Amino acid sequence: MCQSSFDVIQVYLLFGSVLPTYSSFIHTIESLFSLALGDFDFHALSIAQPFLGPLFFFLFIAIIFVGMQTMFLTIICEAFTMVRGNLEYQKNDYEIVDYEIVDYEIVDYVMNKFKGLFGIKRWTCSGPETSPRISPAVAQTC
Repeated sequence: MCQSSFDVIQVYLLFGSVLPTYSSFIHTIESLFSLALGDFDFHALSIAQPFLGPLFFFLFIAIIFVGMQTMFLTIICEAFTMVRGNLEYQKNDYEIVDYEIVDYEIVDYVMNKFKGLFGIKRWTCSGPETSPRISPAVAQTC
């Protein structure tokens, strides 16, 4: 908080005498908020202070961007942790595959439908007499 007020005073002293948007302390705070939201006049800043104007602009935007990005990621991570903690205690009624016991009948049914869609015949490892296309070497590994 102290650093922010110090920065506002510096910007007020730097641009207050030249630019009307920084002419008072309140206008400076409003201009810095609008600058953080993307409403700015870079050309006016660079004319008012040829070296310090662009330097201030890029440093301010970089610091605000990193700060906002950090807050955004913190909110996302905190929400993800809360949701993940709540899901451990809830049962999902629409779950197809259980984590402890895999329901192979459903997976087999879906795979057979998928193979049937593309015309791939299903063969089983029940022996070479039921599937004539299986070589005896492959039939022994089944």
